[in-house]
This record gives sequence, structure tokens and C-alpha cells, in this order.
Amino acid sequence: MPTLDSFAERIYAALEPLQFSEAELDYPLAKYIAALGAMFQVVEDYSRDQLIDDDFAPGWSQLLDIGRAPSAALPWLGQFIGVAVTAGLSDAQQRAQIEAVGGWNRGTPATIAAAAGLYLTGNKSVIFRERDSIACPAEPAYGLTVITFTSETPNPTATEAAIRAQKPAGIVLNYETLDGQDFENLYLNHPDFQDVYTVYTTFQGVLLDDPGH
Repeated sequence: MPTLDSFAERIYAALEPLQFSEAELDYPLAKYIAALGAMFQVVEDYSRDQLIDDDFAPGWSQLLDIGRAPSAALPWLGQFIGVAVTAGLSDAQQRAQIEAVGGWNRGTPATIAAAAGLYLTGNKSVIFRERDSIACPAEPAYGLTVITFTSETPNPTATEAAIRAQKPAGIVLNYETLDGQDFENLYLNHPDFQDVYTVYTTFQGVLLDDPGH
């Protein structure tokens, strides 16, 4: 007897008068119904009510719930907030992309950092230099430099692509990976060396911009 999915199982049960000699003939009716049911099973899966924590969730609602949506439906769900889900990411990464890279916040530093963070490790450090003349010497107001640390960036190409997908139109991007933060970053974020001494306890902490270390 073949294993039947829920849709085919109901149809097969309704055809009980036709199930004579099924075992002797190697279940031809069951196999036929299984093949037909496979075409309708996805609708069955999406549309049926579900029991969630002792409460019934109405049919189709899972498609709009980031925690319950099937993997195949994630690109469809992402479009509601302007997120083009990146093919090739894991299920968990795609869900994180939809949650963190909301289209309504597209182009903001937080959204760009979240997009880059999908491909970073460790502290997932992302340094921004807006209105940067290095990125756009002719029009510094449109220049943006984004820096990640080499040790936290296993795939610089994918990281840069994720950043470019989120940056505002018209902004000229300069993306770099560095072994650690440079003196310009220290200068921009700390008023004096006493503050650097207070924030970091070791030179390694300074290098990796890791406060408290």
C-alpha cells in the first residue's frame, strides 16, 4: 500500500467501494489517486486550518506568518515589504532577511548593515562613512564607503552584492575589507585617546573595534 498524502487519502477513502482486490493487484487505485492528489496537495497544505498552541489558525494564514510560512513561499512573502529574497540562502537566512531587511527601511544604514550581516561572521562589524569624498571625489555628498573586517567577511563578493542591493539609487558605493578599524574610524568615533583607553582594554580590541576587550 503506497503512502498517501492527506488530499489523496480522503479521495481514496471516499472510493472504498472500488477498493476490491487492491492488495492482489498491487494497489492500482491507490497509486492512481496518489498521482492525482500530488497536484492538489500544495493547495491542501496552504489552505487548511492549523492548530497552533491550542488555537486554530485559519487556512492560508500561514503564508503571511514569517514563522509558519513554508520555505517555498518566502520569496512571495518578502515582496509585501519590498524584500527580494536572495536565492541560495538557507531557510533561516531567508527568514532573517525578510525580518531584518524591510523594504520600508530600504537604504538606511541599519538595513544595509543587516543585509551585509547575512554574510558576515563574528561581531558582524559594518563601518559607514557617508558623504565620503573617497567614494565619490566629484560629488562627496553622494559618496558612501562601507567597511567590513577581513576576519569576519568570508565572502566579500556576496557581501558587496548584498550592500549594493540595499543602497539608495544615486549613491556611489566604495566597499572595502580591512584587517581592522583604521585611525580615521578612531578619530571619528572617539574625542581623545582617553576615550579609546576607556572603551577598549587591549590593542586587539582597538583593532577589531570590540568595546570592552
